[in-house]
Amino acid sequence: MSGNDFLPLVIKLDDLLTHLQSVSELVSRLSKFQAPTAESEDAHASTGVIETEAGPQAPGNSDAGLPATLQQLAARVASEHDKEASVQCVGFDAIPVQYLRIVKDMAIQAVRNSIVHGIESSGARLARGKQPCGVVRLVFKNLGESGYKFSVEDDGQGLAIERIKEVALQKGFITAEQAPNLDAKQTFSLLFQPGFSTVENATKDAGRGVGMNMIADLMHQIGGRVGLATSAGKFTRLVMSLPPADKAGGETVAA
Repeated sequence: MSGNDFLPLVIKLDDLLTHLQSVSELVSRLSKFQAPTAESEDAHASTGVIETEAGPQAPGNSDAGLPATLQQLAARVASEHDKEASVQCVGFDAIPVQYLRIVKDMAIQAVRNSIVHGIESSGARLARGKQPCGVVRLVFKNLGESGYKFSVEDDGQGLAIERIKEVALQKGFITAEQAPNLDAKQTFSLLFQPGFSTVENATKDAGRGVGMNMIADLMHQIGGRVGLATSAGKFTRLVMSLPPADKAGGETVAA
């Protein structure tokens, strides 16, 4: 068996933990409400919808709870790594129902990667002239007949090519002869290899070498494209190009 054989289990476990956290928060909120009196029941007898803090649920196929789930995930991961981070979600109401699960799984892994690998500590960010709280921005766009584009960008430290090569050499992904000849695209492609991670000690959020590989595998299933852009000290952007929902399938193309 290989690491890929355990990917479904990792995803399901993460979903379970996310749902448990959501249920816990819901119970906490409900406990603050008191049972309505007869007078209040009469006054609001015609009211059939309860609006949350975020307002009424927007129409469409999107998972209305996904932005909140990602924000909770970001807060937890950032806290456990002594960082500050927030999540911005744009265009999630454009996600077709066929892609809800795959976008959710990719978003969860991408947010984890952005905070663990990209976002710096508050002190480091202040020293670089940045705001202490890092930002992970997720945008989903409907491109019409061209399909969809899903991007995840953080304003962190960017990717270090030499560091990736160093780790790849240590772990046997490349040889000493290959390392000097790898260009940026070839080096970044190592991040999507099963078992590759620049984190020395594995945690529940990083270091197992399954996050980026899982994203590549999900894109492979629908015949999508994966692109990566970065600038040292400024940002890292992961872009997934998804085919029209009715044409999903085939081979993944690396961009």
